[in-house]
Amino acid sequence: MGYKTLCPGPARPIRLHYKSKHMTTQNTELKLSTRETEVLKLTAEGLTTKEIAQKLFLSPNTIESHRRSMIKKAQVRNMNAVIFCAMNAGII
Repeated sequence: MGYKTLCPGPARPIRLHYKSKHMTTQNTELKLSTRETEVLKLTAEGLTTKEIAQKLFLSPNTIESHRRSMIKKAQVRNMNAVIFCAMNAGII
């Protein structure tokens, strides 16, 4: 087990816990709904909550709810970590 730094530099680095590829974790088996995947991809593109809500014809509160759900499913602390997990899982 170890840590991987995503943002080395003057800012506080984001460290994510990772395990060998032979060990199964929630992060490698991330299962998202179709809508959550849409929200995730738009978030990864840099869109704000309000922009995503307008694009998908949803309430900003609904977008935030999807984000909270993804964070819970990935068992991480923020959307940056969800994006990282989704990239590792091949979702985005």
